[in-house]
Amino acid sequence: MALKRASFTSLVGNFHPSPMTESSDREVEHEEYIQKARDFMKRNEEARSSSSNSNLKICQEDLGRLEKDLSIPDKLFVDFAYSYPNRLTKLESFWSLDADRIYEALCTGLSDTFDLLYSKVWQEEDQNRPHYQSANYFSLFVWLITAIVPIVSIGLFHSSQKEAYNVIDIKVTFILLYVTYFLEISTSLSWGYYSNNNGWSNVVFQHNLIGFLAHKKRHKKLMAIADCLQCKALLGQHEPCYSSKDITNLVSAHAKDGWMKCIMDVQSYWKFSDTRGHWTLERNECEDIVIRSSIEKPFDESIILWHLATDFCFHHEGASPDSDECAKLCRLISNYMMHLLFDNPEMLLPSSRRVLFTTAYNELDDILQGDDVSLLDEKELTQAIIGKAESANFGFIRDAWILAKELMQLGDEKMWEVIKGVWIEMLCFSAGRCRGYLHAKSLGTGGEYLTVVSLVMSHAGLETFAERQQRVKLRLSKEERVRIARQRIEAEKNKADGAASAEVKVVVSP
Repeated sequence: MALKRASFTSLVGNFHPSPMTESSDREVEHEEYIQKARDFMKRNEEARSSSSNSNLKICQEDLGRLEKDLSIPDKLFVDFAYSYPNRLTKLESFWSLDADRIYEALCTGLSDTFDLLYSKVWQEEDQNRPHYQSANYFSLFVWLITAIVPIVSIGLFHSSQKEAYNVIDIKVTFILLYVTYFLEISTSLSWGYYSNNNGWSNVVFQHNLIGFLAHKKRHKKLMAIADCLQCKALLGQHEPCYSSKDITNLVSAHAKDGWMKCIMDVQSYWKFSDTRGHWTLERNECEDIVIRSSIEKPFDESIILWHLATDFCFHHEGASPDSDECAKLCRLISNYMMHLLFDNPEMLLPSSRRVLFTTAYNELDDILQGDDVSLLDEKELTQAIIGKAESANFGFIRDAWILAKELMQLGDEKMWEVIKGVWIEMLCFSAGRCRGYLHAKSLGTGGEYLTVVSLVMSHAGLETFAERQQRVKLRLSKEERVRIARQRIEAEKNKADGAASAEVKVVVSP
């Protein structure tokens, strides 16, 4: 059963597809969803502002139900799009919980999805998948056989005549039998432990371009040996950080700002999903052509430019970002995006070029030719690169330094707010274009943080990869489309109010 559940094709077949749409006008149906979502976000924000604790008005039973709605294995992993009513239900569940409960539900959902894909842990029915009780019974039957057979073998071996055999052979046989039985029992105990521990690692992998150069310069012999063993990339990796929750809160805040300040209709909804730094620059009135052109380049080139520029801003002489939490988070996201480009380019964006990392690395190496930098740490090496960046005639180093200088002219506080906004938008841009099967595949090797971001976007009501592939052609004007959607919402509300009034009359009548 584990092999069957580990099959992605089988997983797709086990999910309920979205029901066929009953509307003949998906353009208006989509607009109706967005207007309902905006109305809910406004009501929810007003309720939160009037109460110091957003969960006070929600009973524990409802909180548990809302968390469960967010923690079931998501259709995101099989590239299925949710129907608009289901998307609205998920959105309401997501925004009704506080940040701690949201993150806990996301981790539980990832753990359950891993169990579904890569383990024999029994599965329960949920709204996304049918439940086949016979599968669990079969798993139990197989487990009982594997648990009983070693006992029978050990018993038979104990009672058999062993005088004709070598003593060492007998001892080795006993060891093998008991070890086999111990492994089976320990596996069962581990299932019991993990069934009560649905947490998911909060690791965010890191990879820094200048840090990789500094490490290689300091450990030339070690890197030469690693190069011969084809494991040089492993030694160049940074120690992972454990700030998944903090970055997730930034992504959630970005989604909320989008609903409250940017998304007004279908067109602005799509525009928000397609932005990769543009909205941040507009809000902060960054009209500089250098900054704007840096996010208009191919996505992988923009990642390297902003990665280097972030390091230049973080380590330049006179900077003191160690006490600035915003600056630290910016650099963590920057390093994670570089990790995706270097180690997982297919998840970053289709057609991402991993070779650009090598190109940028060679530029850094060339600009330091003739200098002994083997004793420099990452900060000192960055400052040495900055000192020579002015003389660079072309390439990533020159463009990144020009970008960094323009950012530093904004002042420290505004600079880090802009850098943070751009990185969050790039992170969401990448998450919204990553195939579900890549998320499912990554769970088998520990998971990628990008999967958490994709789940946040899906639960927050934003556009996912599957939904993006099914965009409809807009034929009506914005005003006409919104007017029709509002009329349908009002008619639905009047119908619900009428049904509620009729029910009250039936209850109070003698």
